[in-house]
Amino acid sequence: MRNTIIVQFTQVGAAEEWERLIHIEEVLIQAFSQNDHAKVDGHDFGNNTMNIFVFPRGSWGSAITIIKAHLKHHNMLDGALIIRRPKNGRYKVAWPENYDGEFERI
Repeated sequence: MRNTIIVQFTQVGAAEEWERLIHIEEVLIQAFSQNDHAKVDGHDFGNNTMNIFVFPRGSWGSAITIIKAHLKHHNMLDGALIIRRPKNGRYKVAWPENYDGEFERI
């Protein structure tokens, strides 16, 4: 198992939401191709969620900062959960700050 960042959005079923997920995934691929902070590893969807998987290289903070900046620029930060999953498999929500809900990968 690898350290992984999961960027999760609620899926409402509209084709526009799917297109936005693919677009932001492409944006993140381009962003990380310009530096060595992370690698985007694809996406999935189901159970009313859409996820993008990112493997950080080095600091979690650098990769999460880049992800947040691009989500904000594309007006997608407010609807996102950013989750850290270290090698031990325990999930920790990194965004939004002070998140008080439960996260379980389904």
